[in-house]
Amino acid sequence: MDKSSNLTTEDKPKPMIKPEFSWQINLGHILQVGAIMFGITIGWFALEKRISMVESKGIIYEREQEKVQQALNIQREALTTLIRQMDRLAIITEKKIAN
Repeated sequence: MDKSSNLTTEDKPKPMIKPEFSWQINLGHILQVGAIMFGITIGWFALEKRISMVESKGIIYEREQEKVQQALNIQREALTTLIRQMDRLAIITEKKIAN
């Protein structure tokens, strides 16, 4: 015998009903959108802070390099002046020895 013929109206499966989209906005939806916007904003500020730190470190590095170059130039000038004075002193001592 067929089992479907023995089923009563209560036992028969009900046809599936297509769910309808609800256009209502509730507090959960508002909180979700707010949380997403908050997360994006916090991420944006964190990345902006990192970028500004990297840029400031680059500026500081460039200034340090300029200071190092200035110090090297001063040392070169002092060394060339010292070499010239040593040459003059050597010429003067040679002349005195020769006399």
